Amino acid sequence: MSTGTPRPSARTHHGGAFSAHESTGDRPMRTPSRPLCPRRTVRAAAVLALGLALTGCDALPGIGGTTPSATPSPMDPAQVEQAATTAVDPAWLCGAGGGDDPVPVRDRGTFTPESVSAEGNDVLITGAFQLDDPGTYTGFFPDALVLPAQPGQRGTVAEPYDMDLADQGAPAPPIVVRARVEVPSDGPPPTRATAKLTLGTCDDAPLPDGQYVLLLRGDGGQGRAARDSGWAAPAPVLIDVAGGKVRPVPGVVTAPEDEGRIDPSPLRCGARLEPVGDGAGVTLELGDRTESTSTVATEEDTAPAVTASLTFSTQEPGTRALLPAVVLTDPDTGRIVAGARNAELAPLHWVSAEGTTLPELAWVGHETCSGYALSPGTYTAHGAALTRDAEGTTHLILSTPWDLTVTDEEPDGQE
Repeated sequence: MSTGTPRPSARTHHGGAFSAHESTGDRPMRTPSRPLCPRRTVRAAAVLALGLALTGCDALPGIGGTTPSATPSPMDPAQVEQAATTAVDPAWLCGAGGGDDPVPVRDRGTFTPESVSAEGNDVLITGAFQLDDPGTYTGFFPDALVLPAQPGQRGTVAEPYDMDLADQGAPAPPIVVRARVEVPSDGPPPTRATAKLTLGTCDDAPLPDGQYVLLLRGDGGQGRAARDSGWAAPAPVLIDVAGGKVRPVPGVVTAPEDEGRIDPSPLRCGARLEPVGDGAGVTLELGDRTESTSTVATEEDTAPAVTASLTFSTQEPGTRALLPAVVLTDPDTGRIVAGARNAELAPLHWVSAEGTTLPELAWVGHETCSGYALSPGTYTAHGAALTRDAEGTTHLILSTPWDLTVTDEEPDGQE
């Protein structure tokens, strides 16, 4: 192809907000240049090692066999995890304008991530795989852009990394792909694929801590077939780096809406309030809070509520699906009467060892469980949060309770 073809950008090929519903279009791409880092002998040895390791395995069509399977079948994640990796040259990212994006046009197939695991610098991603033209498939060759997440909008790329990274003057990403497992094949494309990527930095420094989105893409062909077998994930994969090691976001693979699924039943109206699970490593400390309030609005028309400052911390820093709340219970029954939650999706928050503080409130004059203002009296108030672990189990974390006095008198200073 012409070397004058526009280079791909992270924003163009994954949508401005990386929506799972946006098309990548049909722009021509540059022909991949020869990798600078891995020599042919290294690449051949790695491919041979992979073929020997997977000989006779039906889960990886066309690997190590003389007669490829005619029936599409899924890859075996365990086989991919144990296979040797091939070095990847990140020079086109590490030196602005220093090379061409090695991945061809990627709107001809889809790899939909469904699970993510990580160990050290390695990340393993498994999901459904489909090519528009199965006849062009000659193997699975994954790649990714790993870019900082936008603070407060977890599923998008932070500025200025949302620009065309191939342009002169573009910033070098803090993390790049340094190696991958390549799966050549002369059979049909797998129904499910597994991508194993080894992450690193341009200068071989430790991985920097933070929140990242991994924009997964790759090709399923070589030579002339590469253009027709390019693929991409429909949404970014969420990962964290803590202590220099990659960690999946607990319970969240991709989150275009910056939320993770939880079970809200422990915080629903009428539920008996008690801890659920062990908190998944998150602790809750109570800060400033309201100890008495009226159900009558102030002159400024401020709705009456009880407020509290909640600080969450963990010895395993990272992103959590976390739904914070202040809830009130009837002291006689222990059941929730105000501040209940029924959302099945929790916002994603970064939780650190130093603590992340979030203000929360519970209305007492409206939106209570009865639909009316609370009756005057003494209630038990709690700081609370729903979170989840990597296995998908919802945990309910509670603070030390305190007594809250509710009246129907005019607030101080009003007549």
